Amino acid sequence: MLFRVAFVFALLAGTFLRAAAPTSLVFTPPASVKAQGKHVVLLSGDEEYRSEEALPMLAKILSQRHGFKTTVLFALDADGTNNPNTGKSLPDSAALDTADVIVMSLRFRAWTDDAMKRFEAAYKRGVPMIALRTSTHAFNFPAGSPW
Repeated sequence: MLFRVAFVFALLAGTFLRAAAPTSLVFTPPASVKAQGKHVVLLSGDEEYRSEEALPMLAKILSQRHGFKTTVLFALDADGTNNPNTGKSLPDSAALDTADVIVMSLRFRAWTDDAMKRFEAAYKRGVPMIALRTSTHAFNFPAGSPW
């Protein structure tokens, strides 16, 4: 009986104490590295080259060794699962509003209007963009789309 009570309590505690999973990664320079005052936004979203694994590593190097604030954005399913096959998702796209540089590893994305407006605004501000690998065909919108 005591085991059952403890088990139920553990389940309930896990349910109520569970924090929302992060939808992006943000790295800031450690105190030992001179901050550059620049924000690098890395856009992950391809099902071929594992950008969801590579870009966080690059972001950490740029932050921890070179002093940049970095934000990595991922393609996520509705439940928050990182899924590179989810082409319409770009949570936390507001990071693009403060981007000084954008690094893209994208393939066949069709983001929401909100995310595309932020991306377009960054482009029109003249934010430099580095397009890796399949980013030559980063977007694939249906006919009639304004994008």
